[in-house]
Amino acid sequence: MKLVVGYLATPGGADAVALAVRLARTLGAELELCIVLQPDRAATARLSIGDFNDLLAEQAKEWLNEAAVPDDVVARSHVSFADSFADGLLKEVARLEGDAVVVGGSGGGLAGPLSLGSVVNELLQAHLARGGAVLLTSHLPPGDAAPPLAPFDLDAFA
Repeated sequence: MKLVVGYLATPGGADAVALAVRLARTLGAELELCIVLQPDRAATARLSIGDFNDLLAEQAKEWLNEAAVPDDVVARSHVSFADSFADGLLKEVARLEGDAVVVGGSGGGLAGPLSLGSVVNELLQAHLARGGAVLLTSHLPPGDAAPPLAPFDLDAFA
């Protein structure tokens, strides 16, 4: 089983990784951590040396390396470029043959942690319309213990 994690170097991204790790341990799954970046289309001259997309990809690889995935969980990292995070992530799910998508839903909307951000809303609508499973996290304030995760059948979400 493969869980594709839509990752950003944010509290929501950390929440997604934490949930994915717990699911991976429970289900015996492997993780595919994915960052989707918007390609640089600027026509203006840059003072930096090298391709800006290459610089972005290198930074994204560093963020992925800093994601808190313990050694007992198999995880691979992927960086891709797309105009839409949701579309890019769904293309990665198809390419990697992922069974479910895990994203952080904490604090991205106007109501803070009680709502989803626009990217997660777009992802939910697009992926669920294709019959996929999306697993969301809810941000826990620092120091709060997460409830134990009981084994469950992921096919029930499909």
